[in-house]
Amino acid sequence: VEKSNVNMLVEMARMIESYRNYEAAGNMITTLDRTLDLAVNEIARPV
Repeated sequence: VEKSNVNMLVEMARMIESYRNYEAAGNMITTLDRTLDLAVNEIARPV
């Protein structure tokens, strides 16, 4: 019987790390979007 060349624990850890990186990138984009929206609305507001 052949053994798998894939270590499931290592691959699961990599998947979790990838998902966390994906979430962090999404949060960063949301924060940048809010910051830019605030900057545009505050700077562009007529006095």
